[in-house]
Amino acid sequence: MIRDPGRAFCLKTVDDLLAGTAGHPKWANARFAPLKFLSPTDTGGVGLNFLYIYLRAAGFAVDLPSTASGRYAAQARYDISVAGLDAQLKTATEDSRTRFQFNHVDLEAGYRLLVCIGVSPNDLKAAVWPRGPLASAWAASAVGREFPGLTVTETAQAPRRLVKIVATAAALAPISALAKAFAAQGCTR
Repeated sequence: MIRDPGRAFCLKTVDDLLAGTAGHPKWANARFAPLKFLSPTDTGGVGLNFLYIYLRAAGFAVDLPSTASGRYAAQARYDISVAGLDAQLKTATEDSRTRFQFNHVDLEAGYRLLVCIGVSPNDLKAAVWPRGPLASAWAASAVGREFPGLTVTETAQAPRRLVKIVATAAALAPISALAKAFAAQGCTR
């Protein structure tokens, strides 16, 4: 005979299961803990808004791709343009092993720079890499040698070839060095 264990049983079971997966304790009461509960799209939105505000405050000319009606073009080949150089932006939170996983990176799109913002429980880290050399290193299976602290894995082939990039904390610089990282890639103020 089939019987329904009831709603209370189901809720308690899921509560018990979640108790063991509440996340790494380093995120408890952390400054940026709310980011762990956002969807990837919303996390990316926070990263994009932060980067836009930061770069303008640092004195860079910044532009966002827009549609004919002037709205943000979320499906453009780039996310933000800094001093005329188009960039794709990825934002990720730190995992339990102090790494950051940047998903759905398109190394074949026509942007010049890949900007990765890593969010730790109470701090921010970032890197600005040139897309071309990174894509070439990936194609030659030389990412770890040419970009220490990074691993790149293909995640999709059609219709676009996408990769995930896993970066150690050491592969990202303190957020205070972000303006210098853009300048090193040819962005002028």
